[in-house]
Amino acid sequence: MAFLLCSRLLRTYLDYRIYPALGLDLGVATAINTFLSYALGTLGLLLGLRTIGLDLQALTIFAGALGIGAGFGLQSLISNLVAGLTLVF
Repeated sequence: MAFLLCSRLLRTYLDYRIYPALGLDLGVATAINTFLSYALGTLGLLLGLRTIGLDLQALTIFAGALGIGAGFGLQSLISNLVAGLTLVF
């Protein structure tokens, strides 16, 4: 719960103080906020699981296998995306 509150406070601070000073576009600011929210949420979840005594090594092995499977599954999609961007630019 504390990580969610910290994430919200950080996003608010960035929205009202940092982004206007840097002159960032709304899309870039939203992308940064989304990434920070996901990163802090994931960190909070992992620390919470670690605190209750769950072994994270098994979770890491499962996530690695899932990542490899997703990589093979998305290989043609990413290839087509890169080819399309190459044609555009």
